[in-house]
Amino acid sequence: MSSIKAKIRVVIAALILVFTVVMMFSFILESDKEVRKLVLVTSIPMFTESGFVDLIDSVSIIYKKDMLLYELMPTYQYNFDKADLLKSKYAKYKYFLLKKGDKYGYLFDSINALKAKRFKTDSILKRSGYLDQSFFKQDKYRRIKTTINKKGFAKMETYIPIESYKNKGCDTMEIFYTSGLKNIEYSLSHYLDSISGLKVCMLKMKFNSKFVKEAGRTIPASEVILILKEDLSNLSQYDVFIKNVSKKQY
Repeated sequence: MSSIKAKIRVVIAALILVFTVVMMFSFILESDKEVRKLVLVTSIPMFTESGFVDLIDSVSIIYKKDMLLYELMPTYQYNFDKADLLKSKYAKYKYFLLKKGDKYGYLFDSINALKAKRFKTDSILKRSGYLDQSFFKQDKYRRIKTTINKKGFAKMETYIPIESYKNKGCDTMEIFYTSGLKNIEYSLSHYLDSISGLKVCMLKMKFNSKFVKEAGRTIPASEVILILKEDLSNLSQYDVFIKNVSKKQY
């Protein structure tokens, strides 16, 4: 009987040890990664003669300790065959590296570039759409609905504009939260992050259909979508780049 109790104690101790290691490892993965990549995906409707076309693009921020690497929106190179048919499409990225809080950083033509140009941080980030900003104006919208733990989100909220702000912004705003993305500074709304204890990971700004007198037509309903997510791809490539450049520039 005593041997059975001893075995049970050993099993319980082992389970506690495994659980502790898993929790510690999970915490390290979420909060203390050496390199982390955050991606902002945007979907913006462009009205054409035949209707709306969604322009989808993305920008990325790579974090490594006190260094920030911005992967700027790409320019595209197209290759055509002899019959003028599209053979391939290649995205070319530029990279802007700086230390957190620095007023100046270094712009590289590619991740393999050896030389860089020094630029003022604000001028690059404003031009590239990276400057940290809030997409939610808390004094212009009021919440009408809250849903907890649904469709994989920690929380979902629906807002509509206050009376004095109608027709000046979107008609409905849906906000989605995650309990992940911890210790990531970039935010779609610092205000909502702080009061919820979560992280806004998606925003949907919905516009009702309306008649535009100047255009002489009714513009159909549309929506602008912003998605914030973490990407685990190519982290070693960014790590090597930041290490090599930091030795030369900092």
